[in-house]
This record gives sequence, structure tokens and C-alpha cells, in this order.
Amino acid sequence: MNKHKAGFISLLGLPNAGKSTLMNALVGERLSIITPKAQTTRHRIIGILSGEDFQLVFSDTPGYLESAHGLHQMMMRYVDSALKDADIVLLLVDVSRPPAKEADPYRNQIIEAAQSLIVLFNKTDLLKPEEREIKLQEWREQFPNQEIMELSATTGAGKEELMQTLLNRIPECPAYYDTSLS
Repeated sequence: MNKHKAGFISLLGLPNAGKSTLMNALVGERLSIITPKAQTTRHRIIGILSGEDFQLVFSDTPGYLESAHGLHQMMMRYVDSALKDADIVLLLVDVSRPPAKEADPYRNQIIEAAQSLIVLFNKTDLLKPEEREIKLQEWREQFPNQEIMELSATTGAGKEELMQTLLNRIPECPAYYDTSLS
């Protein structure tokens, strides 16, 4: 019998990068609201996926942004907390946006602070075949020396590879939550 593994995985990124869509797809339930409206997720939403020998505890966070607005500052505290609590950080990037939109100080803070980071190039299904490699290379230049995976949270492409990577990386330990609840 395999030893039990469990870990906390935080989903971080700009608003509308696909964090909620991905968490819902990974957990298999609609826990987070999915809408084109930015900043719909205003606090951490936890999703738990348990198997016979694993438990993944996902934190869907508000999209990170810099703002002096009180609500935004409170939302960024949830992001900071999720970053500190995580065994693995998934930094979602919307590859359909220009790379300059993602090159910001908060992203750099995430890269520096994360113990274990995977950069997820999301929305790869929105790229035209003729522009795909060019776009992906532009994005790879924004994340030198980082592990990068490609996926589409909407279609599920890349989901199985991501799940296998997460299961390989989480530490051996008992479940954090009652497995009959998930």
C-alpha cells in the first residue's frame, strides 16, 4: 500500500487568469464563481480533493493587484496568506494576454517567496496554431528558470499532467481534513 500524501496548493494570478475555473475542474465541483467580471473572488475559497492515498487542499485566491483601496488591500492579505501556507504555488498566467500585463512586482514577489512554484500557462486553447509557439516563447522569457506547464482550465487539456505533478510533489502526511467530507 502506498503511503498517504497531503498538501496545500494555492492558485495565484491576475484577475481572470482562470484560477476559479481550474480549481473547479481539479476538485470536480463548482465551488468558485466563474465570471468574466474581475475580482469576483474576494476571499480564499478552499476546495478539497481526496483519494485513497492523497488529499489536495486547494486555495482559490483573489486576483492579485496593487491598489490603495481598502477592499483590495484586504483581498491581497488573503493572497499573502495563501502564499505562505502553500506546499505548492500554482501561478496562473493568461497566455492570451500580452506578457507585459503579467510583468509586475507582485508576480516577482510570488516567484521569490514560493517554496515550490509551477507557472501554469492557461488558456492555451485560445491561441491560433500559427501564433502558439511564438506566444509561448514570449511568455517563457518572462519566467526564466521556472517550471512551466501548459493547460486549458476550460477544456481540461493538461489537467492530468498537472495532477500527476502535484501528487508527485506533495509531502507524505496524513489527511488534513476528514476524507468523508470530500
